[in-house]
Amino acid sequence: MKESSRRIVVTGLGVVSPLGLTTAGLWNALIAGESGVRPFAFDRAGDSPIALAGKCSDFSGAIEDFGENDPTKKKTIKKATKLMSREIQMGVAATQRALADAGIVSGTYAPERMGVAFGCDLIYSTVEDLLDGVKSCLSEQGTPAVRFDFSRWAKEGMPKMSPLWQLKYLPNMPSSHIAIINDFRGPNNSIMLQEASIGGAVGEAVETIRAGKVELIVVGATGSRLHPIKLVQTLIQEQVCKHDSAPESASRPFDRNRSGMVLGEGAGALILESREHALKRGATVYAEVLCGNSVAWSERDASVDCRETALAQAMRNVLQKGGCGPESIGHINAHGLGTTCGDACEARAINRVFGERKDPVPTTTGKGHFGNLGAGSGAVELIAGVLALKHGRLFPILNYETADPECPIRVVRSGENLPSGPSFLKLALSAQGQASALLVRKP
Repeated sequence: MKESSRRIVVTGLGVVSPLGLTTAGLWNALIAGESGVRPFAFDRAGDSPIALAGKCSDFSGAIEDFGENDPTKKKTIKKATKLMSREIQMGVAATQRALADAGIVSGTYAPERMGVAFGCDLIYSTVEDLLDGVKSCLSEQGTPAVRFDFSRWAKEGMPKMSPLWQLKYLPNMPSSHIAIINDFRGPNNSIMLQEASIGGAVGEAVETIRAGKVELIVVGATGSRLHPIKLVQTLIQEQVCKHDSAPESASRPFDRNRSGMVLGEGAGALILESREHALKRGATVYAEVLCGNSVAWSERDASVDCRETALAQAMRNVLQKGGCGPESIGHINAHGLGTTCGDACEARAINRVFGERKDPVPTTTGKGHFGNLGAGSGAVELIAGVLALKHGRLFPILNYETADPECPIRVVRSGENLPSGPSFLKLALSAQGQASALLVRKP
């Protein structure tokens, strides 16, 4: 078989989500209409500007949270977690769960034929890691009476910082830790496209495997919108739901009464490998990835029209590359952020591409169940789409009650039992207008 004609399949899935740490738990919650959005407050003292969030309450960073691993690997992971932020820990945990699901055992593969392509948000330092250094540079002179004197930072502040402090927060560290823990010596890359990261990671993995450079690549993404600094940035720049009377009904993608995104955290990982390699080792095949695509739009303001155009172009690109027409797509796994303008522009983009279909394409999204998980959103939602193919049915959009004329799409509602169809598109979009689309079908 020519390298360019290699087929790429999904053989392992792993999640860390507000709906639990297993794919079975994720799927059961999606079908049952359960919400992972809960009342929220910061761990340390102080008021929180939001009252609810999709937090991964089941994840503490304990070694048990990383799934099934042999004793040697457990020891390696336990030592490495000391240099991992929470987001990095979640990404590594999702990956180890996906590798176990795929039956990848150390010593049974050629390390140089295994790679990693992992997405991540910008990761911010915790206040605790900076506190001693900052305190040493406070001055009681000037106005206000106590202020931070930056001129003292190099000599007095930096020595109070851990020499390895930065390693906990570098966005390339999820892929680095994954490769080191599992001895993967093939191509290794970090993708930073925020919520659209999964599209870039999968797209790169598909092309790398097809080129014959490796047999298997771990793809995924991890992220959080719950860090205090990131939370403040989001509140300033984007529409965030302030609803706090009933957390489970706050996230309302495409619903007429939506009032903004619910913020959360999470990670997802998938094992992609050549079909020949998967069949040779007797792996279970969940789905086939035909192609992935990312479109980065150049307008600085990431206007609504820009995002709509980027999403439509991403969809057209993957349909063309995959040799599929709009009529052949079983459903769309949408970005579905829950914002007033964002959902409307996504609905218009879908209509640009699928508006001429005889039967409107069913559309669903997981954000009604758990909110926006930052870069982790696309990965967890892609896994949800693969599970929908596996089970042959679609999960509804949670909290969708009232149709919005600005979002004229075929929403999957609660109580419906719609088939997944043979394939789906996974859409994702960053606040900066970077769009991605993935085309996945049944094996």
